[in-house]
Amino acid sequence: MTKLFSRGDAAAALRISLRKVDDLLASGRLNSVRIGRRRLVPAPALEEFVAALSAAPAAPRPRRPGRGRPGKPPIYKKNDKENGGDK
Repeated sequence: MTKLFSRGDAAAALRISLRKVDDLLASGRLNSVRIGRRRLVPAPALEEFVAALSAAPAAPRPRRPGRGRPGKPPIYKKNDKENGGDK
């Protein structure tokens, strides 16, 4: 018999939030079964999901436009009131 995980147990096993599990279930990327009112995730579905993640190449994250280096405050010209400078 295949082990079935609740949504919360599946989230804990994948170390993601319950909200993310719900998103994956809604998008069809994670398979589940319904027993009564409960939505359960079979163990093989978790394994297939992780295997699909491993097989897919990681896409580079796009840079957000207009952002400088993280952790650095923006540079303001001196005496520039509109942009947060002195006076």
